[in-house]
Amino acid sequence: MKRTTTLLLSMTLMMIFSNHLQAQDTETIKKDGLTLNFTNQDPTFDPALKKRMIETFFKVYPLLAEEYNKNIDKEVYFVIDTAYDGVAATGGVK
Repeated sequence: MKRTTTLLLSMTLMMIFSNHLQAQDTETIKKDGLTLNFTNQDPTFDPALKKRMIETFFKVYPLLAEEYNKNIDKEVYFVIDTAYDGVAATGGVK
């Protein structure tokens, strides 16, 4: 379980941007006290993958919070940006 949780945490961190991004194609999904802002800037991005990412976030993020850090951000940003040339990024203002 720890190995799976660590892998999912790594995957989640690669996709999460906790900074406040302004975009015209942002979908906001609220569930169980969490808000996910999903911005897709790639017109070829698979909608089925987007759906799985959203479902995975709402399933895994609370579990990770419970195990590692109960003081999580309640609003998270996923950004699919084809212009970004790095591997992955996370950020946040505390």
